[in-house]
Amino acid sequence: KVDERSKKKVLSSICSKWRTSKIELTKYICENKSNPEIISNPPAIYGFIEQRHWDSFLEKQLSEELEVKVIKLKLFKMSVLNARPIKLRIVL
Repeated sequence: KVDERSKKKVLSSICSKWRTSKIELTKYICENKSNPEIISNPPAIYGFIEQRHWDSFLEKQLSEELEVKVIKLKLFKMSVLNARPIKLRIVL
């Protein structure tokens, strides 16, 4: 039987590492966005990622929907830092 605290620590560590990996992969995609040949496959250190999973992740990361969310989040963070709410309306 596994101690509940240990289980929580392990799951928390896994979650943190997953988030870090996802951020690194997103940066890789953003940095190489203009070169589809490079981003058509995951980076070599992530060679264990199956191509179908990579294609799905890549599609999500390159979607306009995600770009809009990122812009909204950046503007929200700016408004919080400036203590002035910014109303944003994006029409695509």
